[in-house]
Amino acid sequence: MTYDHLRYGLYGWFALVAAVALLGATACGGPPRSTRVAVAQLGEGLNVADEAVAAEVTTRGEASRAQVREEVAAGMIADVEAGLARFEELMTPTTEARTALRVARESLFALEGALDAWAAGSAPEANFLAIAACAVAALTRLGAILEALEVELPAALVSGLQTIGALATSACPESDDG
Repeated sequence: MTYDHLRYGLYGWFALVAAVALLGATACGGPPRSTRVAVAQLGEGLNVADEAVAAEVTTRGEASRAQVREEVAAGMIADVEAGLARFEELMTPTTEARTALRVARESLFALEGALDAWAAGSAPEANFLAIAACAVAALTRLGAILEALEVELPAALVSGLQTIGALATSACPESDDG
């Protein structure tokens, strides 16, 4: 067993303990404080991830421009349209990361709204849990894209995702726009 397997195994154990504690605490009425802390951690983690992706966009953009120039000089690219298409192709991973960040941020806004509604008593816990499932899906997708870019997942994002993920026991419904 490698260190990573042990570390992720421990994360799973802590997530299970957190889920049991959170589910026990939710029986008392409103959301437990740890849920609000986890949502705040997700926001902090998204800010850190956004900075890391912005740095990657800059780095990859410079390298991609240089590569396109080399390919033009070598005669591999004949016109401006092909050059732009090649640049966009090289930048696809960061474009996907930026899109995933936007979706994750919008999911977090929805999650915060559902948490506020639950705390105010204007919506049941079930609404929060359903929205949490969709937020977890968006954040998990972002995590996979960041890993593919070799951008380290922010600790706050991992921690918040584990807590909220332990609560999200259902799956996010698929959208019809596909």
